Amino acid sequence: MNQKIGFFFILALAAATCLAAPIASLNNTGAGAAGSGQADPNWVVRQGADPFVNAYRTASPGFPFPSWMANNLTSQWVSPSASYAGSGSDPGGLWEFQTSFDLTGFILSSVDIQFRVATDNRFDGYRLNGGPVIVPGAHSSFTSFSSWFSVNPGGLRDGVNTLTLLVFNVPQASGNPAGLRAEITGEGTVVPEPATSALIGLLLIAVAALRPRKR
Repeated sequence: MNQKIGFFFILALAAATCLAAPIASLNNTGAGAAGSGQADPNWVVRQGADPFVNAYRTASPGFPFPSWMANNLTSQWVSPSASYAGSGSDPGGLWEFQTSFDLTGFILSSVDIQFRVATDNRFDGYRLNGGPVIVPGAHSSFTSFSSWFSVNPGGLRDGVNTLTLLVFNVPQASGNPAGLRAEITGEGTVVPEPATSALIGLLLIAVAALRPRKR
């Protein structure tokens, strides 16, 4: 009986070293900004071939609020401009909002990343590490979130990755800012550190020793 207890204890301990871990470097929009109207260090934005520049946590209250879904502690709106006094506007066309995250130490085949968005105006898909545009589903609303979309794990790589969310801003003479609200979550199995690998090796030896011997 004691051998069986020890056997299952060792199996449980070995399994615990391979549990999924959250990807801590994933950041919701606006969560890194010091306050309303401040730059978000975790998100950048650009249009066309322009270089990426800071994305700002959209100043609130004031236009485009309350038309846009209200910010909360989980995520906030980001936009190309810090504020839109009166009824400001951004140029129409496609805007790229980009964030980076680090998968160093994760087993890539185990990584699962999901996100949901609210947009002004239309969500046109995402690009992973500069690859082709993927459109996981349609969404065009600044009053509610989309369903949760899954990131294609085939485009992930070890180390730093970039996720670019594409927002199309409908051309309009005035009063039409480009905005994104994104919430991202993910987890994956962490590659065991050398000390952990050594422990697993010892556990396997112990398991072999606990097996009943044939008489």
